[in-house]
Amino acid sequence: MAIATSSWRHFTFAELFTASTGDTDIVQDMLEDVGEPVVSAGESNEGVVGRTTVSAKVFPPNTITIDMFGQAFAHGYNYKMVTHARVQSLAIQNHKATLRECLYLVALINFNKYKFAYGRMCNWERIKGEHLLLPAIFDARRNRIVPNWQYMSDFVAELEERRCDDKVALVDALKTSNIGRNKPIGSKCWGKFRISELFDVRKGKRLTKEDQTDGVTPYVGAIDSNNGVSNYIGQKAIHEGGTISLSYNGSVGEAFYQPKPFWATDDVNVLYPKSGTRLNPWTALFICTILRQEKYCYSYGRKWVLEAMNETFLRLPKDKSGKVDWNEMERLIRSLPYGDRI
Repeated sequence: MAIATSSWRHFTFAELFTASTGDTDIVQDMLEDVGEPVVSAGESNEGVVGRTTVSAKVFPPNTITIDMFGQAFAHGYNYKMVTHARVQSLAIQNHKATLRECLYLVALINFNKYKFAYGRMCNWERIKGEHLLLPAIFDARRNRIVPNWQYMSDFVAELEERRCDDKVALVDALKTSNIGRNKPIGSKCWGKFRISELFDVRKGKRLTKEDQTDGVTPYVGAIDSNNGVSNYIGQKAIHEGGTISLSYNGSVGEAFYQPKPFWATDDVNVLYPKSGTRLNPWTALFICTILRQEKYCYSYGRKWVLEAMNETFLRLPKDKSGKVDWNEMERLIRSLPYGDRI
């Protein structure tokens, strides 16, 4: 299923949810075989550890629980929660949620689990400012960009239909045909090339958060995730697609291929391919990987300024004439596991 993300935008947890906790500490000897399910911390059985008839706050169906380790589950039934495990219930604001929409959100929320542990437990204060990148539409009645709940529901429904109608087809769609087929590049076939030989390096432009408007133009910041896209704005793009964004401040050395026109912040430089530089999704992924190896030479106190960036040497495959071997780079990326899915 193809996913077009051009109209997506970031929403904070505080924008999406209302959080609440249980009012009774339900412990092991209160669990029975009857009553409402009880949700605690854990990765199995949707967090349910048993049932109870103990008088305690009941949470409605089509809400989400998230425990102290960031593990989230969607629930299509009434439930109660323990308090000692710091479980929270998240209810979607200003929208009558469906279970499918909750399932969609849970899949995204669980990507953030790595941020939490015993020494840094998940709580509302920590997650309310975190972002989820969601499909979005403009709500004329409210005059604002809102999550596209119908898209999320339809997406999960299609997955359910595929699973029911053709489980084999769904499994095959997630497979790669490239395992074990990659041929390494010989060590003698590499050369050193300056960034300035291959690219024109152009600066981004400052745009404060207060001046940003809602829209569909990717706003590329000096971050290390989400392909560098930190927001979607209403301003027109200032850089062309088919280029590479490269942070010289903030998350220094983070490089991403940008397939569509975008706006880059002033902490980001943009690499435009010169004549003879063959940049496509496969060669760009190769170049970005090499660029990221330079990040360890720079830090907050030693920024990767424009002059130094232009003079930086990259070790790349070369052909018999000593020029960059773009064909070999593309071949290698295409041959890697899941290279056939790019």
